[in-house]
Order: sequence, then C-alpha cells, then structure tokens
Amino acid sequence: ERREDIRLTFRRIAGLAVEKGIDLFLISGDLFNSSNPSKKDLEFVFETFRMLSDNNVVIFIIPGNHDYYIPNGIWDREFNSLGENLHIFTSPKFETIDLEHFKVSVVGCTYNRHQSNFRLLEKPELKISQQNSILLFHGSYEYPNQEYQDQPFSLEELKGLPFNYIALGHYHRHLGIFSEEKKACFYPGVPE
Repeated sequence: ERREDIRLTFRRIAGLAVEKGIDLFLISGDLFNSSNPSKKDLEFVFETFRMLSDNNVVIFIIPGNHDYYIPNGIWDREFNSLGENLHIFTSPKFETIDLEHFKVSVVGCTYNRHQSNFRLLEKPELKISQQNSILLFHGSYEYPNQEYQDQPFSLEELKGLPFNYIALGHYHRHLGIFSEEKKACFYPGVPE
C-alpha cells in the first residue's frame, strides 16, 4: 500500500506539472530507493515520464545515493528512448545543458558513492552561458560545527555559486536553505 501511495503521489505531481504548464521537471536524486528498482516501479516511472515528455515538459534527473549511477544500469538502459525531453546527469563531474528557448542553463552531476566525502561545491568548474541557471545537486548541508560525509557543502559554498535556483536532494524533509530576490536553494522533501 505504501509503494502504491508513492506511485500515485508521483503521478499526481506529474499531472499537476502538465495542468499548470510547467516547463522543467527536476529530480535531485533518490527517485528510486535502490539502484536496482522493481520492474513495476520502472514501468510506472517510464509511463509517467512519457506523459510529461508528450506534453513538452523537459525532465532533468541526477541519480542520488539510493539510486546511484552504475554504468549500463537503469539510468543507461531504461529511459534512453524518451529523447530530448529527458536529461540524466550520469557524470560525477558537472555537466551543463543549455536550453536556449528558455534562456536557462541546467547543471548537474551524479552522486559519486566512491568519493562521497569530496566537497564538490567548494570550487566547482562550471560552464553557464544562459542568463538564468539551475543546479541539481545531491548532498549533505552542513549545519554549523558539524561535519557530514555525503558530498557535503556549507551555506557559504552555496551562496558563492552563480545559480538562480539550487534544487537539492538527499534530506527527506522540506528545508529552505535560503531564498533571496534572484536566488533560492531548497530541499523539496518527500512529496507525499
């Protein structure tokens, strides 16, 4: 019953994106709870992505620490037929996708479980060419005087980045890190 609730919530979110005319659908990791999800879950997500894609919603995903990237794994096999409306960041280095039509650069990298203690946001190499920019990142926000292992970052590191919006993944509760006039950073939390 819990798995079905999660599926229905995901479908409702996608339906709301279509209904509201949303252009970009962002997933900052842990779409699945495993790097080898069930066939039923894969089929359900694929159908939902197909519905979004058919309605010209562009989907961006980074694999997280639960559904981490494995060469020739689900991220390479299952979703490659959805074409230009689906972008999966599978490199542990930052990649940029420019959407000139929307005047936005979307940047992301996969969660790297082999180097999870690296501070990737300390001095990242970024290529941003559009006037607006979004970062998808899966990692641990460090509260003052505490250290974390899962791609940790600090408030200072976040605020030093040139993005208008930073979509974070890893913590399962809604957490607004900061929101300013032209910059914002959030963990969305568990949707249901």
